[in-house]
Formats: sequence, C-alpha cells, structure tokens
Amino acid sequence: MKNRLTALIAASVGAATATSTVLLTSRVGAQQKRPAAEGPNHECQVRLKQVALGMMMYVQDYDERFPPMQTAKQVQNRLRPYVKREAVFYCPVTRQPYQPIKAMGGKSLAGVSDPAKTPMLFDSRRHPDGTENTAYADGRVLAGKGSPAARKRIGH
Repeated sequence: MKNRLTALIAASVGAATATSTVLLTSRVGAQQKRPAAEGPNHECQVRLKQVALGMMMYVQDYDERFPPMQTAKQVQNRLRPYVKREAVFYCPVTRQPYQPIKAMGGKSLAGVSDPAKTPMLFDSRRHPDGTENTAYADGRVLAGKGSPAARKRIGH
C-alpha cells in the first residue's frame, strides 16, 4: 500500500512538473516573440501608461485633483514620486516629453464629465508612421492619428 501511494505521488508530481514546464515554456516563448512584433509604438504606449497611472495615483493622493499642467516639466516634477524611471516621461520614438492638456490642471476628477473621452497627456510629436498616443483621464492609453486641431478644441 505504501509503495503504491509513493508511486501515485511521484506520478502526480511528475505530471505537474511536466505541465508546469510546458506552460512556462509557452509563456516565455510568447513573451519573447511579443516585443519584436509590437515595436517602438508599443513601448511608447507602455511608457505613457506608466505616466497615466502615476497621474491617477497623484489624483487619488491630492483630493481627486489633477496637478498643475502648464508644462511637461511641471507634470514630471509632480509625478516623479509615482513613477519609477525618468525615461517614462519621454516617448522612445520621438525622444520628446509627453505633453499635458493644460485645461486639466487643477481640475477635480469629479468635474470631468466623461473620463474615458477626456485626454490628459499626449505625444508631443507624431511618430513617423503618423501615430500619436493619448492618455485619458480614466488611465487608458490609445493610439490614433489625431490632428493638432483636436488638441486646440480640448484646451491645449
């Protein structure tokens, strides 16, 4: 009986190890393939998302109000405690800082009628492929081919 139980445990551990190895290998393989396919625009979105999350943490800590947002440097100074690396404030494609929407400065989150449609940060220059990334007041980051005229309508 003891040998049978030991054999059953050994078989279960072996099967679990084999399954874990297969799952881990497939996950690692997928992770290794992903960055090459996603490219520099993806890295830009990742960085802008980190800044957006830092902004959301700031807003949470400061009575649900956005920081002063007149310049990129002003936003960077306020968000630095919430962001791990200085490099995330800059687009890896254009090497320019992400720009704030000036009208959001000091605004209450409750005063934003539709955070999912309200931009707060954006690429200061379009990427060579015409794409520019925008972070919204709900923390999302989307890529698009927006126009400078759209920025003027939203107070930048």
